[in-house]
Amino acid sequence: MIDTLGNIGDFIGGIGVVVTLLYLALQIRASRLQTQAEDTTTAVDRWLFAQTKQLSTPENVNFIRRAYSSYDDLSTDEKGVFAGYMMELNAAYQAALNLNEKGLLDTRQFQTIETAMAAHLKCVGAQAWWQEIKPHWPEHMAIRMDRIVAEYTGPSFSESVSFWSAPD
Repeated sequence: MIDTLGNIGDFIGGIGVVVTLLYLALQIRASRLQTQAEDTTTAVDRWLFAQTKQLSTPENVNFIRRAYSSYDDLSTDEKGVFAGYMMELNAAYQAALNLNEKGLLDTRQFQTIETAMAAHLKCVGAQAWWQEIKPHWPEHMAIRMDRIVAEYTGPSFSESVSFWSAPD
């Protein structure tokens, strides 16, 4: 009789362990999905922040306009500022690329970011910056960046947005 009760207790305990493991698996999955959603939001927000930062003041707009049209005419300090801006854009692009490759960023969203990145890099000044900095980049990223610019058939960012074309 005691053996039977012990066996029933073991059986019920085993069911409890299985239920607990299922519950933990569901909690871990829910946490992973939430983290993925937050990562996606962060990547898109990072891209938008990098984009809107350049438009935050008339001085920024004028500076980026000058940099996009003639990087070589910038002072050394201005080249550093522009490099920081372009690095920020590239870091945001790479974060979006990584999420897209993992299936965590909608392909249409990523294509929008990639097209915008190509339009930025197609600007004359951005191209001059890219040729200067490219040897310092990982080869796989340099190849990818060159490919997206080469495949992009639209206008550069400075050609397609009216407020970039000429200062007031």
